Amino acid sequence: MYVPKDAAQENEALVEDDYVIFTTNAEVSPDRAQALTTQYQRWEIENQYKTIKKHFLPTCASKDYRLRFLYFVVGVIMYNVWRLANFVLREEVDMELGEKPPLRAGEIVELVAFCLFDPGD
Repeated sequence: MYVPKDAAQENEALVEDDYVIFTTNAEVSPDRAQALTTQYQRWEIENQYKTIKKHFLPTCASKDYRLRFLYFVVGVIMYNVWRLANFVLREEVDMELGEKPPLRAGEIVELVAFCLFDPGD
């Protein structure tokens, strides 16, 4: 479904670049598309949280909220380092933003772990 961007709605001058494409497995009429996108403005945030949970959060069985919160903050910081590293690498290797990231999440975790912890001699 093609939906106008917020800035284009304010100007009421829609051009081809003023649309955003959403993909869904539900049948959506053109009339309902605008309402659906405003209802789910959190899609990007939810996808980011899913990535953090899958790749950057360690498994924790503790019931201590302070430890769980610390792990979450460390996971968010690692996620941001990964996003920044991929942004910088895209500039260096001339990749478009829509392509797969040049540095996978697991690789950045290994790099950070290697820098923080001495593997021993």
